[in-house]
Amino acid sequence: MKRDIAALVAKVSLFSHLPQSTIDELVDLMQEVTVQAGQDIVTEGMPVDSFFIIVKGEAKVIQKGIILAVLKPGDSIGLSNKGLFSPHGKRTASVNAVADCLLLKMDIITFKSFLKAHPAFDKDLEIIMEKLVKVDFIKQVSSFVHLDNEEIFPLLEQIKEISLPPHTLLFKQNDIADYCYLILSGQIEIFITQEDGSEKSLAILESPDLVGEMALLTRSVRNASVRSLGHCCLLALDIQLLARLIKSNKTFAQSVMGFSLKRLRPAKNKHIVVYEHITKDGQKKVMLHNTDIHQYFQLTPEAWFIWQQIDGLQTIQDLAFIFLKQYKAFVPDMICDLLYTLAETGFVNIPSIAFESELQPPKTLLGKIRSTLKKITHIDISFTHTDGWLTKCYHRGGFLFFTWPCQLFLILFGMCGFYPFLHNYSHVLHVAHTMPGYYWLFLLLIIPSTIIVVGLHELGHAFTAKKFGYKVQRFGIGWFGAGPIAYADTSELWVAEKLPRLMVDIAGVYVEIVLASGFAFLSLYLKNNPWAVFFWLMSFFTYINAFKNLSPLREYDGYAIIMDGFNYPRLRKKTIQWLKHRPLKWRKPEMIYSISCVIYLILSPAVIFLYFLSLFQIIGIKSVFAISISILLALFSVGMAIRGLWRELRS
Repeated sequence: MKRDIAALVAKVSLFSHLPQSTIDELVDLMQEVTVQAGQDIVTEGMPVDSFFIIVKGEAKVIQKGIILAVLKPGDSIGLSNKGLFSPHGKRTASVNAVADCLLLKMDIITFKSFLKAHPAFDKDLEIIMEKLVKVDFIKQVSSFVHLDNEEIFPLLEQIKEISLPPHTLLFKQNDIADYCYLILSGQIEIFITQEDGSEKSLAILESPDLVGEMALLTRSVRNASVRSLGHCCLLALDIQLLARLIKSNKTFAQSVMGFSLKRLRPAKNKHIVVYEHITKDGQKKVMLHNTDIHQYFQLTPEAWFIWQQIDGLQTIQDLAFIFLKQYKAFVPDMICDLLYTLAETGFVNIPSIAFESELQPPKTLLGKIRSTLKKITHIDISFTHTDGWLTKCYHRGGFLFFTWPCQLFLILFGMCGFYPFLHNYSHVLHVAHTMPGYYWLFLLLIIPSTIIVVGLHELGHAFTAKKFGYKVQRFGIGWFGAGPIAYADTSELWVAEKLPRLMVDIAGVYVEIVLASGFAFLSLYLKNNPWAVFFWLMSFFTYINAFKNLSPLREYDGYAIIMDGFNYPRLRKKTIQWLKHRPLKWRKPEMIYSISCVIYLILSPAVIFLYFLSLFQIIGIKSVFAISISILLALFSVGMAIRGLWRELRS
């Protein structure tokens, strides 16, 4: 049988000039495989990883649905007179078994070794085989598996093959990065030199691992040293080559980014203080405080466990396996989300991927206009270390607002203010129409005045936090999109009991209602004075802003009031999950929150309609047109809100 097989191999033109002993050696390296009738032996477009010689049976060659030839015993698949049939490493046609076939198969790596041992073959064949072996190896690396052979072949000339003797440094910690490396053979060790001069081993990598890409992707110096443990062979890719691959192939870019993310080593910020607090019901709460920028971050028990493991040496992948051991759950995506949230807020240091911006598609003209408008309409003025002056203001008179006589007066005042606001509307319209030159001035003055009101809203939150003894280390004010913004950092309230959190949540809207009442009374007092129109408008806008802040649909004060009222964190997310999976099962927080959202959606069209109608009437637009536009704007606004909710439910 072996003689017959050797005779078949000798008939293949590529091997016909070989002596019998060499052919016998070649046959010994081949593997017998069987393919049943109707099955494909090779498939068009797939990588060339082996060639075949037919011993028994018949097969047909098919290219784009057309039968090109019928192969019989002694014919080869994948070979030509001078070597491999495919010049670019991909199958040029499919071969399908007509009858049951017995084949001799040889993979290209084994064939390459055979060529090196027998220099009688053409040098060009050896070069092609060398390329195919490199392509085959490169595609074993997870990040490169999605690249086509046509994408890899042109790059092979730029990929250098280097050899390292045992215990040789490839690069040192803090070196400038210019190459990343694919390990062909051998083992390499990644280690760091610690402050006391001792070395700490971080990992040992072997074929087909990729090493050194992190410094290229983050455009930073090497964060560790690398040396060979034994004799090593590597393929070196320079930074331009890697960048070109990332730009040209989105799948490759996503793969290499994901691969690299696992190997990032997060480190804690040095300015973090940890607060641990036991609530009255015995629950432990942990909060991080960044003393440098006065930011707070509350940790769940699982996040607290991850935080304790972060040491600047362990990779994200290491943290995922430590978490798996502790909690029996493999959740690398959750860990990545947590770490990048911590990084964005300044609690953890993680190198950013420099090539990410290059992966974004070029902006269209509309996209550029939106980006420019966003920059123009986004103003943010932030103040840190504000707790000192807030404390002084509170003790020098601010505390008086929290005495019972003052609070009783403010509550009654706020309740009574709605009457003059409604009662004075028709009179304000008359004054506005008799003095039409003023309302444009008033509309301009409303912008800075509204910013002040929004700032006072946040001061309400801040002083209420001071009332309960909590710090407010940051305060900001600015403009975002079409309206003013302000914020007071009351994150320290996260460890507070239910009552302080609720009072701080309510304080902002409470201040707005009192201010709106004050403006309404001023408007009533001024009567025929043009400024009566201005103060009525201020009352109107302040009431509207209070209604907006009571929205449970977004994470405004209304949402916080419901969430803290039930002491039920992440209420919005849990409600969406409940609506998707168990809407018929009674769960009080989710049910109340859902009802609140429905009520708000029902009230919103009426409020938006009255808002626009009042504005149009004050500036003198005819009633029919004003009513029509107001209805359309109200329906559009509510429709967009419902669309957003529906998309969130489906996502």
